[in-house]
Amino acid sequence: MYERFKNASKKHDVVVGDAPGKISKELERISKAATHGIVVCRDDRIEQVEIWQSFFRNVGIDVIATIISKFDCGERIVSDNPIKIILSDLNRVPKPTPVLMAFTALLRNRLGI
Repeated sequence: MYERFKNASKKHDVVVGDAPGKISKELERISKAATHGIVVCRDDRIEQVEIWQSFFRNVGIDVIATIISKFDCGERIVSDNPIKIILSDLNRVPKPTPVLMAFTALLRNRLGI
């Protein structure tokens, strides 16, 4: 599993912190191979964002985006530098909403893709 993530980070250089997930030694090894991080967090655990941002800073990763997931809200881009967005009902099924599409464009621009 570590090799798969290591190879993916060579191609994309991005690691995602899924708050309030656990920060482990394995995650630290994986993260050290990346150059950029994205923090994803539910709105009821918003205090976890700073924990993950701090973790990424400590391993030398630039946090390029924070995504806050709320159950029922108006999606919006809060800021574009650093990128911060609020998405509604975030789950594993992609929904090409206007905010998500704008977020994708911001990420591409930030990463030079």
